[in-house]
Amino acid sequence: DGSCPGWFYGVGVVQSVDLQNDTAPLYFQGKMSSGGLVSCSGDTVRLSRGHHYQVSVNGAVYAMSNDGSGFYSVRMTDGYDDDYCRYITLIEQSSRGSNSLCFNRIYDLTGAKNDVELKFSLEQGDYKTYLLSFRGSVTITALD
Repeated sequence: DGSCPGWFYGVGVVQSVDLQNDTAPLYFQGKMSSGGLVSCSGDTVRLSRGHHYQVSVNGAVYAMSNDGSGFYSVRMTDGYDDDYCRYITLIEQSSRGSNSLCFNRIYDLTGAKNDVELKFSLEQGDYKTYLLSFRGSVTITALD
């Protein structure tokens, strides 16, 4: 019928950071939600147990090389299944520029004993990288 038990929308923002020395958590601005199943505080999104969730993170990564190679590499983690998240979000490019980061995943929490906290962060991949900025949308829909 097109309805859902809960949803969340926020804008994730990261300012400039040298990713060689640190990860860059997404801080959420402009948050809206409904249904009480998804909550957000600072850089943490909490999903209530007992549901399936469709999670989408879409935005622009602005980065540049931080060494003489000319290459940069950025990837995202979610604090839940970091290896999978790193694998599907890896961006490797030469020169300074912007790239789209698109992450879509279903989280199955129907059998979970506890709520799950997601902490999205950007980190360096294989090349020394200076992150100039990230701005993107985070949309979460409880599917059942």
